[in-house]
Amino acid sequence: MSANTFISLTVPDSAGTGAPANVSGLAPGPAMVIEGDNVEDQLILEISCDGGANYAPVTVSGSKNPPLKTLYGKNNPDIAEPYIGKATGTGGLVAQFARIRRLSGVGPATAGLGSLTTTGNLFATLAGATPVDTSLLGPIKTIVCSGRYGGPVVVEGSTDGVKYDAVCQFDTQNSDVKYVVGSYSFMRLRPSPLSVPSGSVSVGAGALEGVPGAVGPAGPAGPAGPGGPIAFNMFYGLTAGTGNPGASDYPAPIAVKTAAGTGRVPFPQNGPEDGGFEITRVDLESFALPVGTFEISWKVHTTEPGQLEIELDGAEVPSSLTQNMNPTSGGHIMVGSCLIDNVVPGAVLAIINPPGNTPALTITPADGASTHANTQVLMIRQIA
Repeated sequence: MSANTFISLTVPDSAGTGAPANVSGLAPGPAMVIEGDNVEDQLILEISCDGGANYAPVTVSGSKNPPLKTLYGKNNPDIAEPYIGKATGTGGLVAQFARIRRLSGVGPATAGLGSLTTTGNLFATLAGATPVDTSLLGPIKTIVCSGRYGGPVVVEGSTDGVKYDAVCQFDTQNSDVKYVVGSYSFMRLRPSPLSVPSGSVSVGAGALEGVPGAVGPAGPAGPAGPGGPIAFNMFYGLTAGTGNPGASDYPAPIAVKTAAGTGRVPFPQNGPEDGGFEITRVDLESFALPVGTFEISWKVHTTEPGQLEIELDGAEVPSSLTQNMNPTSGGHIMVGSCLIDNVVPGAVLAIINPPGNTPALTITPADGASTHANTQVLMIRQIA
């Protein structure tokens, strides 16, 4: 829930200016109370939107009476008096600093501002005819024109940065404050050598999103979306024959594994892969995996009956063992598929002729009436 902030303003005991107070944390339109103890007390609220460098008096109502926008001391403490005595209300006021100027009277007097607490107020100082980006300022703006000037000071606004129209005009030749309603991408001062104030023209407003509300309760979790492959790749090798313009990728049998790095089936050629693939080739026979869950599948055609198995970081994966599906004289096709969980970044995967077996495995070339190269395929798909 949003909190309120209340700021007391120092009122000097005699004619002069009280110490400024930082009021940039008050939400737009704070309530104002200024009260003197004597009819002679004349107190003015002044504000700054340029960091406290220049100030201008605030208009408490739309009336220009009194012309100095002075808040007088009270005549009767029990009767509400619109212009004499206690005064409240500041429209869309947004300011960085505020202070009280005492024109007359002596003795105690009080002044204060109160509003919701905010961190969303924004401020901009108009640098002459150079456009200033005000696109993030809310639609109700406080414009402060401080100092003296020789002619009307016209503030212009634009929604496209090309065409500008008048937003408001200061023509009293003295410091003044106006409230305007409108959203502008850029604001500037209309060029005029006589209309350059000795102080500054600055703008204050709440941010577009307004005062943040309380955080609502978390909603229920939505249903899980459909799964899909995170990454995939295909590696393969070819025997001699039609479709392979070069020599066979398998000039020698695949020996049985006897030590680390031996007994591996080569897949020396790269097939399709996705664009953000994290699996990298280590050499012609092995591939480095990121952490995750993988579906591994392969097809290898050998002349001798035998078995093949996945090796992960030098260790056999027993659940992956496969053997020849058609033990005939025409060769032996071994097709395997397995899910593995990898917990070691960069773990090396290979398909091996398992240790302890007897035969080396010859990759079967095209024979008889078959003329096309035989393909050995390894596919790796990351699914989680």
